[in-house]
Amino acid sequence: MATEPAAAEPAVPSLVDRYFTRWYKADVKGKPCEDHCILQHSNRICVITLAESHPVLQSGKTIKSISYQISTNCSRLQNKVSGKFKRVRPVILYLNCFSLCLCLCLPLSLSLCLS
Repeated sequence: MATEPAAAEPAVPSLVDRYFTRWYKADVKGKPCEDHCILQHSNRICVITLAESHPVLQSGKTIKSISYQISTNCSRLQNKVSGKFKRVRPVILYLNCFSLCLCLCLPLSLSLCLS
């Protein structure tokens, strides 16, 4: 008597897939392949990440450290977000004008990952 194969269980979505909407910003500042992924939570707070096509991830380098101290006078850790309406607009402003962090990669190289 042949047995029926067990029905495949549906895959459980990851936390990111379940709670975030993905938005992509391609060729940031006109640099080819410098793509960023913006994860927008249902409460409208955004998390900025590197897209899978970003050169740091494509080159197979390992990110050793991330620094939010952009210069001696500029630290992104000092940025404050307050108020009732924290919208996506400041995120788009950052992606177009400012560097968010510096990444130290192995083998040794320094990248403005989110610039």
